[in-house]
Amino acid sequence: MGHPDSPPARLSGAGAAFAAGLAAAWLGLWAGGWPLPNVDDGFFTGAAIHWVGTGTLANPWITGWMQWIPGVRLDRYFVQPPFHPWVMAAWLRIFGISAPSLTGFACAAGAIASGAAARLLRRLGASWTAATLGALMVSSYVLFRGLRPEAAGLACLLAGQGLMLGDGPVGWTAGAILTMASCGFHAFLFALAAPALLLQVAGRVAGGRPSGIALLAVAALATVLLLAAAIHGEFTAFLHDFLGHARLVTPAAGHKLDRFFRQLTLGFEAIPNLLVIGAAGLLVAGLSRREPDFRRPAAAGLAAFLGLAGLGIALYAQFSVSFVVMAAAFGALASTARAPGSWRILLCLPACTLVGWGALEHGLQYRINARTARPAAWAAARRYVAEHPTDAVRFDSATLRYVFGFAPPADAADLSWSWSAGLADRWWSPARLGPRDLWVVNAASLAGSSQAALAPPPLRGLGHPLASLRPSNGLVVIAGEALPAPDPRSFLFLRSSSFVFPTQLR
Repeated sequence: MGHPDSPPARLSGAGAAFAAGLAAAWLGLWAGGWPLPNVDDGFFTGAAIHWVGTGTLANPWITGWMQWIPGVRLDRYFVQPPFHPWVMAAWLRIFGISAPSLTGFACAAGAIASGAAARLLRRLGASWTAATLGALMVSSYVLFRGLRPEAAGLACLLAGQGLMLGDGPVGWTAGAILTMASCGFHAFLFALAAPALLLQVAGRVAGGRPSGIALLAVAALATVLLLAAAIHGEFTAFLHDFLGHARLVTPAAGHKLDRFFRQLTLGFEAIPNLLVIGAAGLLVAGLSRREPDFRRPAAAGLAAFLGLAGLGIALYAQFSVSFVVMAAAFGALASTARAPGSWRILLCLPACTLVGWGALEHGLQYRINARTARPAAWAAARRYVAEHPTDAVRFDSATLRYVFGFAPPADAADLSWSWSAGLADRWWSPARLGPRDLWVVNAASLAGSSQAALAPPPLRGLGHPLASLRPSNGLVVIAGEALPAPDPRSFLFLRSSSFVFPTQLR
């Protein structure tokens, strides 16, 4: 239930100005090429692109990796929930398959998610300052995720939570459907959706209204029907592949906490992560001591936070870190609704830390990419692939976007997901490529090979290399012996026989 002093649900003048500014900011990001490539882009876009072209929910770009799952159906994309490719395919049917269209989808989802975060905070009684920080925090996070489904999933979840703060049963039920449907974009969002739904039910009980159990049942039925439509009723195959994928990526029970804390304290990321969790906890605890009326909602928020952390670690330990940290900052922002004076400023500091750190990382990565962008080389590589018959082409997230515009040759697959223990080892190292095989990949992939001197160097900070900050738009073509060499001025071209990797490539 919202705070008694919550602003009205209608859009005020300040709200309209905020929405216009948010839309303009995301349009600017889209025009600037955001979000930047993410290694998982082919994994999460291939099914929608294939669906638009064939009417079948499958992803031929990742079938090599899928073979790690015993008995998996290679003609279906059931290793992930289906709502993201379903919605993305609808977008692509309207706007076509291209890099601007795909990044436009991601930016639209990010704009909705960040706007919904701000509106939710306003419905909880937070100030526009806190709401703006919430929107910036969500924006920073989803920009890191490339074309993954988190932006669309968070948009559903946050918008649903805002609707559930209203009084009417129709809005509450619609909000519950959206909250549950968020798990159909990425299953991990169950760790957020379950505690959020329990908080909403508890709020109805505390407000003397019906508990909402019947409305939740209606919402659950509607969500299941949507899922059935998306997978054409193939529940047995879906559960087999989805749970097989979950087992593949989930660490053993005895290692989950270890994976969580290792990710929490990874490199320089330990600085904002620990600052945010520590500061949010101390500030909310201090406010609870000062304001007795705040203790009940603070206890409810703490229970939801612990539920999120526990479920997250159980479902996907290392993946949960970002959500746990963001939830701590979001809880502090929500607490500003009941905070007096300077406490409101202090409670914004955890979110400011995350926003500032994210802006630094995004800025550095964008600067690196700006120095290595070569549209002429991308066009030359695209012509080379079109003019020379190949046995197989492998791309990565960078070249899928910049060279092929998300429309690679029919025989192509994503190098990051194209191999498994049961396949030929020609994709484990470029030295084993067949005579007419071709890699068209980001030049950063040369790091760790015998050609590492040609890889763009990472940035350095405080005397250490920042290995995660390498150009994500470079280009190198690695060709088998039977393919002709292009004009040496076109792009970086290397023969497969010149390569040695110290470890197998994955």
